[in-house]
Amino acid sequence: MFSALRLLNPQSETVRMKHLVNILMAPVAGLVLLVTIVLIGGLAMVLLAPLPIRLRGIRLAAWPQVAMARSALVVGNVWVRCDDRRALRAHEGLVFPNHLSFVDIAILLSIVPVRFMATQGVAKLPVIGWLATMIGTVYVNRGSDRGRAQARQEAGEALKREPYPPLAIFAEGGIGPGDQVLPLRHGAFGLAAEHGLGIRPVAIAYDPLAIARWEKPTSLWRVMWRIASFPGPLRVRVTPLPEVRPAPGDDLPALASAAQEALAGALGVPAGAVRPEVIRKQLGAWTLGNGAPANGVQHDDEVATEPSA
Repeated sequence: MFSALRLLNPQSETVRMKHLVNILMAPVAGLVLLVTIVLIGGLAMVLLAPLPIRLRGIRLAAWPQVAMARSALVVGNVWVRCDDRRALRAHEGLVFPNHLSFVDIAILLSIVPVRFMATQGVAKLPVIGWLATMIGTVYVNRGSDRGRAQARQEAGEALKREPYPPLAIFAEGGIGPGDQVLPLRHGAFGLAAEHGLGIRPVAIAYDPLAIARWEKPTSLWRVMWRIASFPGPLRVRVTPLPEVRPAPGDDLPALASAAQEALAGALGVPAGAVRPEVIRKQLGAWTLGNGAPANGVQHDDEVATEPSA
């Protein structure tokens, strides 16, 4: 029957094939355009880096990343709505967004050229790692106390030298599942308390979430293809929450829990509890045979979330 229809209308098959080719080529064209944007923006950052010029209090070399992020979001048909851009742009200190996808980085950069703290694994990611290094990302080895302490020290020194733009830390310790906000690491709050820094939690919500979410072990390229092939638009709502300013002696776990609850409330999802397998895994490195902490101190922030790769 279908063969007979093709004989009656031989052009219909050709039209269908052209339509299929267009569907497949559109994401490819989008990814090629995205890579081109990244290369041009990266070159602009390199050329502007030696210049001691500031625009709105931020190094001139940092602004190409804003243009890159905005252009990439346009290419990906991602629509961003921020409830209070001024609060985020005027903030000095630390920004704590929830973490669902690599798109979170572009979302924040499209509003203000923030700096980032990330795991060492981010430096190894194609394209993203190179860009992260270019914008002054502070890398931390969450697998060792020495790496975490060094990262906190470097972050504090960087913010003393240059308190603005803010430093963004994904305090959940990795990419969350999206249906809850994971417990926030207490060490990030200790950094703020030690250096007198303000913390502004930022809720990032995607619609639909399944398109943007980067669930392991899905590869980065597969997620990029999923976003590029999504007809869209992918809608994103960014909600800066009230500032938190920890002081020495404050109850850091309580502050972290309150910030987690605030993020969860803004996103309309529950505040997740510590997963039992993570507790067992983390405590195994810290406890002696009798179950007491190996150094006599319970490191709550070390069991808050599973370390990201």
